Amino acid sequence: MAEDKQSDSKVYTDDRMELWDVYDRQITQEFANYNTLGGTAEKACANCQWYIAPSGCVVVQSSPEPIVPNGLSNQWKERVRPTSMIPIPVVVVDMPEGQSDISDKPSEGGPLPSNVEPKPKPVEETTITITVPRSLKATLLSKLATVLATVRGTTPATTGSDLTIEPGQSFVTFKDMNDQWRWFAWTSNKFRDRDNPPEIFEDSAHKDYVEYLDEGGKFPELWLWHQPGTRWGQADWVDYSDGLLMHSGTIDPGFEDAAKAISDQKDWGVSHGYHYLHSDEKNGIIGWYRDFELSPLPMRAAANVWTGIAMLKKELGEMGFNKDKRETLVGMIGEDIVAKFEGNSKDLVAELDRLGVEYKGLDLFDGKEDGADTPTGAIDYKQLGEEAAKALAALPAFTALTEGVDSIKEEVTGVKARLDLLEKTDDEKIAAKMAPQVKVGSTNGGYKASSSGDNIVDKDGDAAKEGPAYDFFNEVVEQVAGPATGT
Repeated sequence: MAEDKQSDSKVYTDDRMELWDVYDRQITQEFANYNTLGGTAEKACANCQWYIAPSGCVVVQSSPEPIVPNGLSNQWKERVRPTSMIPIPVVVVDMPEGQSDISDKPSEGGPLPSNVEPKPKPVEETTITITVPRSLKATLLSKLATVLATVRGTTPATTGSDLTIEPGQSFVTFKDMNDQWRWFAWTSNKFRDRDNPPEIFEDSAHKDYVEYLDEGGKFPELWLWHQPGTRWGQADWVDYSDGLLMHSGTIDPGFEDAAKAISDQKDWGVSHGYHYLHSDEKNGIIGWYRDFELSPLPMRAAANVWTGIAMLKKELGEMGFNKDKRETLVGMIGEDIVAKFEGNSKDLVAELDRLGVEYKGLDLFDGKEDGADTPTGAIDYKQLGEEAAKALAALPAFTALTEGVDSIKEEVTGVKARLDLLEKTDDEKIAAKMAPQVKVGSTNGGYKASSSGDNIVDKDGDAAKEGPAYDFFNEVVEQVAGPATGT
């Protein structure tokens, strides 16, 4: 019988004894006085040193009965607990006066502080109440990629020799060395913005942000006008040189033509949404930040107008990317395009310095704005939305989208008419057949009971008080899609 058991065991391992040898050295359940129901809360196979889950034991054979957690034998041995570490005493001390709680190294910064809130620009003043339903916004976004896909291939590839960067242009698209569409944007700088209150990024804050991304941090996404859910691209490259922060990245499939259309808007800039901490809150100086999105938008809406300006003059001076980053970018998009980006950055820095725009460097900021040409004043976002809508409405992609919405509207109108007919009662149908077929007094002072003011529900009463307040994006949607939807 031993030979039969020996023949059944076919598993071997190098430099180890046969499994049968192990089984042969275990004691029988009878000798161990094993009982499948003999365990207690203090002693059981489950807390025995020899137990092997789910049904084995190092010492006792697992037949004829299985070794179960609530079993018990006379071979039970308390499980050896691992040695626990003794905590090291920690003494919390106050920070020495004059030192900042913001680390110079991202690796020492830890997670984002709980009191840091995201700061998208433009700020909350953009909320406007209009009549466009939210469903229309969702429909436009969901259909945008499909509509644009029908016109893909109409935009020729851009090479280094035919790429044109207009003065002040902040966002451009082109094809890389692998014939894939990419974008490049000048997204921020060390000059004071025109937000309320005006704020300025320290030079060291930009350098810290670039170092954070170089060490594996999360790159920002490309959005439309700071609106969540409108992602259409992803940054994967960043550099900071001579006071200008630059990003480059990929365009999501289906949005290539939209990116090209936006890059053709010469009076648009680029703004960014970010988490931040002040190093000098009184003077509006930001000493730490992390971008989570970048948004092209009309220049008048960008909080930092200096990410692109309308007029630039050619100036002499030195400008260049970080050497390693330049080599990386050249490998992706080629030497010619990189040289054009460098030239545009040089012009922008020279013009900013010529205008005397205030910036934050290594010296302490004194709060004065000597000669600064900082734009001020409230922004009329409704007017801005109308202007942006006109620009978007002229684009072929949005024209195709509007025509698609108009077609959908006609189909919905027909369906509604058929539903109204089905919902009529039999009496209404009979009355309609017996009514005169010639409309009397429909114009020129005629009167119809259904037109009486007594029959009109007060649409501005309690039913309207709970109406939703829509954001700035809907202002643009209304202007673009209003004619197609009848709003």
